[in-house]
Amino acid sequence: MTNSPQVTPQPIFFVRPSQLKQMRDPLFAKWNLDLAQEEKSPDSAFNLAELVDFSLMNEVFASYLEVVGLPVAIIDFNGRVLSSSNWQRLCMEFHRVNSTTLERCLESDKSLSRHMSDGKNYAIYRCHNGLTDCASPIVIEGQHIANLFIGQFFLEPPSMAYFEAQCDQFGFDPDRYFKALSEVPIVAEEKLPSILKMLVGFATLIAQQSIAEHRARIAYESVEKQVIERTKALVDAKERLEAAASAGIVGIWDWDIENGQLIWDEVMYKLYGIHEDNFTGAYETWSNAIHPDDKAYVTEEIQAALRGERTYAPEFRVIWPDGSVHYIKAVAHTTYDPQGKPLRMVGVNYDLTEQKQIQHKLDYLAFHDQVTDLPNRRLLDERLEQSIAQARPERLRIAVLFIDLDKFKAVNDVYGHNTGDWLLKQVANRIGRCLRKTDTVARIGGDEFVVLLQNIDATDAAVGVAEHIRTLLDQPFMMEDGLALNISSSIGVATYPDHAGNAQELLRFGDEAMYKAKKGGRNTVVVFKAENHNATENHHAATSC
Repeated sequence: MTNSPQVTPQPIFFVRPSQLKQMRDPLFAKWNLDLAQEEKSPDSAFNLAELVDFSLMNEVFASYLEVVGLPVAIIDFNGRVLSSSNWQRLCMEFHRVNSTTLERCLESDKSLSRHMSDGKNYAIYRCHNGLTDCASPIVIEGQHIANLFIGQFFLEPPSMAYFEAQCDQFGFDPDRYFKALSEVPIVAEEKLPSILKMLVGFATLIAQQSIAEHRARIAYESVEKQVIERTKALVDAKERLEAAASAGIVGIWDWDIENGQLIWDEVMYKLYGIHEDNFTGAYETWSNAIHPDDKAYVTEEIQAALRGERTYAPEFRVIWPDGSVHYIKAVAHTTYDPQGKPLRMVGVNYDLTEQKQIQHKLDYLAFHDQVTDLPNRRLLDERLEQSIAQARPERLRIAVLFIDLDKFKAVNDVYGHNTGDWLLKQVANRIGRCLRKTDTVARIGGDEFVVLLQNIDATDAAVGVAEHIRTLLDQPFMMEDGLALNISSSIGVATYPDHAGNAQELLRFGDEAMYKAKKGGRNTVVVFKAENHNATENHHAATSC
């Protein structure tokens, strides 16, 4: 590299990498299901298992494992796994199968939880069965309710004598046991604080989402019951509203259907960002505040409720006078005359904005790479499937460019993880400059990127884009301190329908072409050759390392 000062090499994150394909899911393991049956009542006012839908968390954790290579889980104080990625086979098929070593595992989980109760931001702990775990606390309103774990790794090469003795003591099959042992990664300890710092931030998101959903649910259940009961018992609208005014964050409204008049309590004005003097009480005044994209849906829900087809309970957006957008949940009870004609609706509104914002953040984390902010493998797969579904009936052509960075590992080894992350962001920017708005670039892990090109005329057009990317990535990346980082790229090209008939084949053939480029000298573009499942090199590309 040019202008590169002599520096002391820094350890990479993995001294020995993790074997992701060999890992196993702990959520439905017998020992975890048994813990769920034995679950004690939490000391805290909040029970995380009741507050959070963990399906999205599991997707986020799976993405984290795919990118970072370390298992992650939420574990309560009793050792029960509430949400998780896959775990190391050594733990799942051996240590948590034998009753004695399982007890050691659970005691280790509880011990690490006790460390967290002392107010630490994180703790690193060696499991009684020989693996290393880390944890960060999940805190809601000052109450420690669960822990976020990463672990099942070594900080240094393991003591074979220790594991040989453990294998003999518990009668594990030696060949299988030591094969599983070899799959456990060895991690550079100095990299752990930055990972844990990110997890603490993620734990905060979980806490915010949990408390927002918990409060909204409790408020909704209480107020809805009160409104329905009071609606049946009272005839004076003013009295009804006063009886329910203690709702706090929940607004109460009464709609006189025949006269088209609405009565709001004070909270309703706050939910819609308007002053009482600016509200005429007309139905149209409320309707005009609804987001244009949601108005038809809300109108249909009202009409369905008036027809008696279903309860009125939509979620919709409203636009405040200052232009800001807020999310509202509404629930109402409708009363009818003896002939079934609707007379009035009495209901509640409460604000979902904070919940929605947190949910959007979590959704984004589940589908985007945290280093480059690009789509991850999961989002790429989704867009690729959609693209092929659209291309098939219209006989359109799409392409994937499978990009692997040459010499990136050397940059990471010498200059460290932060420099490597900076370089990945710059690579993402340069690739993006070569693409149209309709195209997608995703980081699928490590130093691998995939570009999805929509609606191209021919394979040569995809090769042209690939050559543009290769040329840009072959130019030095200059850091602010004057350090020049030099890498290049090996790029494989495959197109639909010329080379592949579905999304899985298209990605696989692009990957094969990329490996052909690697073996052919790197810094080159190779097009997949369908006839014999080999790839053919683009002869206009550079072939030097």
